[in-house]
Amino acid sequence: MNVTGVLESGIYVDDVPRSVEFYRRVFGFQQLEGDDRFCALSVARQQVFLIFKKGGSLHPMPMPGGVLPPHDGTGQTHFAFSVPADELPAWEQRLEENGVPIESRVAWPRGGRSIYFAISTAISENSLPQAAGPLTRCARLRSFGATSRTFGGPMLRLCSA
Repeated sequence: MNVTGVLESGIYVDDVPRSVEFYRRVFGFQQLEGDDRFCALSVARQQVFLIFKKGGSLHPMPMPGGVLPPHDGTGQTHFAFSVPADELPAWEQRLEENGVPIESRVAWPRGGRSIYFAISTAISENSLPQAAGPLTRCARLRSFGATSRTFGGPMLRLCSA
């Protein structure tokens, strides 16, 4: 038996519609389904990125196929999207165009580079510029045990192979 990947990864936010708009605009993710409590976004047609309303899933949820157990999350979080190495500069530009400050850059000893940025600041801004065209090829989600020291909120890492 083998685990074949990460199927879903999720975050908990105060404002689901604003967060969904950010991830759709900046990363080009397509919405699979959602309501006022959550949204499921497709990542490279291989994984699902879930955005939940903080406190919105504290009770069991009856569904046609069964019951979803309660869940929630608070505090500093971290997740990573993977992108091709040659696209990393374009992603940095895309983030800059959308008012997302880069917090750190890391070149890993085993290869690959990462850029770290706090997303809570970008999502909370009232007017972010619109960048043209969706960017694609976010191939997978990876999770690492780091948090944003500067902004104290969720931090995202783009990783190149």
